[in-house]
Amino acid sequence: SIVREFAGDVENKMVFDLYCGTGTIGQIMAKAGSKKVMGIELVEEAVVAANENAARNGLTNCTFLAGDVLKMVDELTDKPDVIIVDPPREGIHPKAIGKIIDFGAPEIVYVSCKPTSLARDLQEFQAAGYEVKRVRLMDMFPRTVHLFVFCQGKVNERSGKGANKERGKGNFVESLYIIIAEKQGGADRIINLSSYSIQARNIQRK
Repeated sequence: SIVREFAGDVENKMVFDLYCGTGTIGQIMAKAGSKKVMGIELVEEAVVAANENAARNGLTNCTFLAGDVLKMVDELTDKPDVIIVDPPREGIHPKAIGKIIDFGAPEIVYVSCKPTSLARDLQEFQAAGYEVKRVRLMDMFPRTVHLFVFCQGKVNERSGKGANKERGKGNFVESLYIIIAEKQGGADRIINLSSYSIQARNIQRK
């Protein structure tokens, strides 16, 4: 539901669902009226399940392909309006980020299960002219320090490609750090997020 909210109105839009798993998010986009959804997932069994589920749900506007995102995006010829990425914990391959950026999608929704990987990848998206518009965290791992992070980025038309890498960095990382510090008890400590280093002291839950 968070991805659906961040993606906004996808009616008659082209959507890429990268690292799509069994295609749950892509099928939600398809049902919401997307013109077409193209999903890519490395695990072949997941792709088989995704296409079978789409057929069972009567969805004819989505297709899921098996393969490595780094290589498979070269085979996509459509121009996306929205790109959704839900990579594994290590984040997006550095070369794949460049290829994703080159599609020039006005909007990208990044679903991350490891905030440090997201923080690293965001530097590349921001350098290419994307700005972080919204961030939401969900505790899907009770009694652990792990969090899911949902991030919406849009092209900053004023800056375009090659925007300042510092753009938007402070606000995002500060908010992200505060939530992590709260979950870990708010003790005095320093947490490093990729190249970011922010110190917080005695942060309390509100």
